[in-house]
Amino acid sequence: MRIKSIFEAHYFSNNVVVKVPVPKTTANVKVYSSGVGKAKYEPESSAIMWRFKRFQGDSESLLTADVQLIPSKKRESE
Repeated sequence: MRIKSIFEAHYFSNNVVVKVPVPKTTANVKVYSSGVGKAKYEPESSAIMWRFKRFQGDSESLLTADVQLIPSKKRESE
């Protein structure tokens, strides 16, 4: 996931939170890189919460994570 600010570089946003939803059948999440800010899987929210204390204008950051799902015995019909 990539986040980009579309306002001028001399402005900042404070206390930004990006909620990245994951399926309810998520077993585990490993966050590899969040560039700027901190990212953490919060199972009670079924989401990866990516938090920034301060996000500068005219910048972008990339979040890389691996989501593992619980195997399902149910198959979708073809």
